[in-house]
Amino acid sequence: MIAKPNTQIRSAFAILTAMLLFSAGPLSAATGSEKTTTKPRPKVQVAFLLDTSSSMDGLINQARTHLWDIVNTIATGKRRGVVPHIEIALYEYGNSRLSRSSGYIRQVVPFSQDLDALSEALFALTTNGGDEYCGWVLKEAAGLDWSAQQGVYRSVFIAGNESFEQGSVPYKTIMHDLRNRGIIVNTIFCGGYQDGISQQWLAGAQAGAGQYTVIDQNKAAVQVAAPQDQRLLQLNQALNQTYLAYGARAKKAKERQEKQDDAAGSMGQSAKVERAVAKTSSSYQSAAWDFVGQLADGNAAPMEEAVAAEVADLPEAEREAKAEELKQAAEAKLAERRKIQTEIKELSKERRAFLAKQKNKDKGTMSEAMRTMIQTQMRAAGYQFK
Repeated sequence: MIAKPNTQIRSAFAILTAMLLFSAGPLSAATGSEKTTTKPRPKVQVAFLLDTSSSMDGLINQARTHLWDIVNTIATGKRRGVVPHIEIALYEYGNSRLSRSSGYIRQVVPFSQDLDALSEALFALTTNGGDEYCGWVLKEAAGLDWSAQQGVYRSVFIAGNESFEQGSVPYKTIMHDLRNRGIIVNTIFCGGYQDGISQQWLAGAQAGAGQYTVIDQNKAAVQVAAPQDQRLLQLNQALNQTYLAYGARAKKAKERQEKQDDAAGSMGQSAKVERAVAKTSSSYQSAAWDFVGQLADGNAAPMEEAVAAEVADLPEAEREAKAEELKQAAEAKLAERRKIQTEIKELSKERRAFLAKQKNKDKGTMSEAMRTMIQTQMRAAGYQFK
């Protein structure tokens, strides 16, 4: 049982929260610098459907390599000046380790804002031979918790290399349902352009009001070192020290954060840098387990509960002193986080300008294909990109 916060503890955190909001306005849990607004935040919902049959190791590695670049692409879009909430879902299909009765399909992650959990699940995927039923996996994705609100960018990206017509579920029937609900379906064929057309991947995109593209799934990412990279990686390490974990999930969540830094790094320096940049965005949520994230959100209630539980066995006089100590620690960490993230953002702008001059660095990869499609479609939905 969690102890009820006493008056002193509640008062201490109420004062802290009020002070932070007065000094800087309401802040996002991730950035400590992006101000919230009275305008409702728009939403972006994206579902990735990845073929994990035996020939798709390269595709999965590209998804791992470019995950944070794709997140950053979405996060740089604004609708009416407001950054969106981002929810991402992940399915795998075509893997013979999955049951035949399920269509060799598995929902890996439902719509979630927990990007560390998404990354962890993506790195856990393995490939194995199987039958790839595009219509069936699209039917499964149609059952996600898609928002019906106006102004939501809803999109599916399905990637694979076999006929789009395999299986007992006709893709055109599913596409009709998705299209009527404002959900765009984009197709990414792993192979030649004409081969994809002959195997109905272009027809699939047309039926889904989306775009068709092809990639070389076995192309390794070109690692272009930017002058800002080393400093950004140093700042990422410093940023990790500004998280104050609380609650039952805290230890696991903090460990996951650090492991996913390492996982991104295993795909190359550029991937790890992109992840560092993503952690300055409001798309990267930590408030469910992080004291500082809660305070940055202007909601200290979960922190009050956690502190009350921690000091429940202390004498009453000591409880107030402990609460004050934690208040000061959280205040210092939030100030430090703001400073670090401001520098990361400035360096990231310089880095993007440098990389823009490097021609064909990701030509033919998932990153290039998805970045182009996402920006085009989000603009059509009323988003603006610098």
